[in-house]
Amino acid sequence: MPDLDQTFCCGRKVVVIDDDPAVREMLVRVLVDAGFEAFAAASGREALALLNSHHINVVLLDLGMPGENGWVTLANLRQCRPALRAIIITAWPDQRQAAAAAGAVGCFEKPLDFPELLAAVARAAELSGAGGNNGFPRPAESGAARGTAA
Repeated sequence: MPDLDQTFCCGRKVVVIDDDPAVREMLVRVLVDAGFEAFAAASGREALALLNSHHINVVLLDLGMPGENGWVTLANLRQCRPALRAIIITAWPDQRQAAAAAGAVGCFEKPLDFPELLAAVARAAELSGAGGNNGFPRPAESGAARGTAA
């Protein structure tokens, strides 16, 4: 686990959107242990409800979900909250370019590297308050465009 400054993390809210309950709950537990306030959503619809009831800074989003897949969910979330930071988590290979083009600030393939993922979430939470371009870096500025997390 990275050495995250607890004062930095406190108050940062993250939603994990994944149809697999074991993955969802494990990621929520890892995020909470790292000092984040974390919520679980099994679908884009559940995530939108959380966005409406909490000030969410970052979403961790699986692509391979039944019904409304992760790409559709990301577009819907961005429409509702343009400055929301999204990090893709997926078993699908080679999704980094597409994730960057869709406005995600990071893309991680499963199995996940937790220290690297937590560092990306911390950076995304920090950037969620940044001004300009609706709080998102331009794709060329984003590490996701280079195949890494921002």
